[in-house]
Amino acid sequence: MTIVPTPLKIYICNLNPSKVKEKKKEISRMATRHHSAPDKAIWKKSTSGTYTPSSFVIHCQSNIWASQPHWRQLWKGHAPPKIEVFTWQVLLGKVAVKHELFKRGLIDINTSFCTLCNAELETSSHLFFTCSVAWNIWMHNCSLWGLSWVHPGDATSFFVSWQNNKPPYGSPEIWHMLFFSTLWSIWLCRNEILFQGKHLDVNQLQDIILVRLAHWCKGKWPVNHIPASHFLFEPSRICINSRKCKTKVVCSWMRPPTGSFKLNVDGSALGKPGPTGIRGAIRDHESFIKGVFSTPIGMEDSNYAEFLAIKEGLSFFFSSPWASSTLHVESDSKNAITWASDHNSVPWRMKLLSNSIEAFKTSFKDLTFTHINREANALADGLAKAGAIRFNCFSSLF
Repeated sequence: MTIVPTPLKIYICNLNPSKVKEKKKEISRMATRHHSAPDKAIWKKSTSGTYTPSSFVIHCQSNIWASQPHWRQLWKGHAPPKIEVFTWQVLLGKVAVKHELFKRGLIDINTSFCTLCNAELETSSHLFFTCSVAWNIWMHNCSLWGLSWVHPGDATSFFVSWQNNKPPYGSPEIWHMLFFSTLWSIWLCRNEILFQGKHLDVNQLQDIILVRLAHWCKGKWPVNHIPASHFLFEPSRICINSRKCKTKVVCSWMRPPTGSFKLNVDGSALGKPGPTGIRGAIRDHESFIKGVFSTPIGMEDSNYAEFLAIKEGLSFFFSSPWASSTLHVESDSKNAITWASDHNSVPWRMKLLSNSIEAFKTSFKDLTFTHINREANALADGLAKAGAIRFNCFSSLF
């Protein structure tokens, strides 16, 4: 297999014509230097190039997720994981209700009637949705939000309709969580009647559903100031701020040591993938800007853009008059800094970029890579966003 190096863009400015050819030859020689690693098989469905069972499952189920988006709604964390798994079994009709036990030959047909109404066979769809007792409970829940409801037809359609329905007031998160609480409470009530000989009390079951909803809400969101009684009488009036409060990090750009330079780079993508741009700025120990570049690179993802920005930034700096000086490279991408520091951790599709960076590291010893917060990388960030929407390349040395 022949490895073809990616083209290296050369930024030349304010150099004597006699030194231009020398610089071009030097950087071209560095860019074509590669590690003599043996060829190996690459699994293209993971970023690391290594096969994992999870990446195989995700690849096989990609079409299923696209054609059945309701499964994504199921695993959004609106209930404890155990309840999500139970709901998944209900939607698939895999719960061990009486009719399922009858089909397996474990019980007689005469004992397969619904535990709650004793009027029809206890199928999964009947027990949780079409049973007269269960249906009255669902209607009671809807009345708390001032809604009327028509049965969609099957368990999956019921779930999708409930999750897609936006209540007229209150928090949609509580409405979504109410589905899981109702389903789980009906199942526990059925088991208590069947195995412990308890009697059905519909009013008590309705209160248990709302109390369980209150406990789940208090465990998931900071609503300890809301009494549980509010969930019993006016759950639709409770508003929850489900967004996590982010603590703003206050930081600023730090000057490099005297006699050295600092290169700040960044990459931005307007989509995954989308129009992408890279940018960078060189500053000295007096905070003077010595050079900037901003370049569109087409349709890529943000990780590729961040890593390419480091590679192009190094090329830009080492073709400048200050190439022999110490350089400190900073980026707000942890992935890009990790990959630039450790060649073995680089995803397979970015190995060519890493080879070029390794060549720079070999030729120029005074080179460091540091991760910084976005607030300290404001100049490069602004240039990157401009690069994503510009149509031509821009670079300049001062």
